[in-house]
Amino acid sequence: MPNWRLRQQPQPTSCFVPHLKTETAQPHPFTLPKLGNHRAGPKNMTMNADQHLFEIRDLLATALDCEEEYLHYGEMSNYMKSYATDAANRLSSLFDPSGPTDAEVLHCCVAAISEPERIKQGRSQKLLLQLRERSGPILKTLADSTDPQLRIFALETASTSINPFYFNPLYGSTDLERRLLNDPDEDVRIAAISATKQTIEHNTKYICISLQNGCDSLMVELFRQLLTLLHDASARVRMAAAAALRSWASQVDQDALAALLEHENGSEVRQALAKAKL
Repeated sequence: MPNWRLRQQPQPTSCFVPHLKTETAQPHPFTLPKLGNHRAGPKNMTMNADQHLFEIRDLLATALDCEEEYLHYGEMSNYMKSYATDAANRLSSLFDPSGPTDAEVLHCCVAAISEPERIKQGRSQKLLLQLRERSGPILKTLADSTDPQLRIFALETASTSINPFYFNPLYGSTDLERRLLNDPDEDVRIAAISATKQTIEHNTKYICISLQNGCDSLMVELFRQLLTLLHDASARVRMAAAAALRSWASQVDQDALAALLEHENGSEVRQALAKAKL
């Protein structure tokens, strides 16, 4: 625990922020009081579970809604920190490395993050990005939502890079894209095409070599699934798929593209590839 202290600490009224003293030795600001010396048993286990859920809810409210900052006294310099970031870090420490596994905790997280105003203001996405790999179960649950807008939000957030220097999507697997490319809602399919376009463009060389050598992989499967949407019932989806394919093909070496055209039988695919070749 780093040595830091706070002074002239403002107390926000709109969100949960525990009282902090000005001494240098501080408990974690989001740590709840410990239970007394009770014997282990079902009642005590229930109290612990309820207390844990209570802390999760308060942390979610702080991470998503609190805008208050405070002055952090570091060893080398002083700088401003936010309660929201502290709450997000605390949440991350409470979850398993793979994310929240308890059904009640997961439901609590999804309910808080799904609020339209929080999504509109970008707070929900910011928290998911802060949770990094621990956001996986939440994104999967959002992608299964009956609300198409939440499925689109899950896609857009999952495909957001967490590294400013190279493409490193928050959700490393392509299973959300592959599943939602077949979504019954055309807007969701278009969002899935957009996410897929980004993925295949960052794997252009691998996909091209795999196709030439007749190799199968999840990335090639995703690429071929995109091709099937050239026959989609929705004209908007067909246009989005063709544009994504042309964008991908424009990055392919012309000789390699010519070789792909020789082996491709689908007229729509050949047409999209040929336009990129010009």
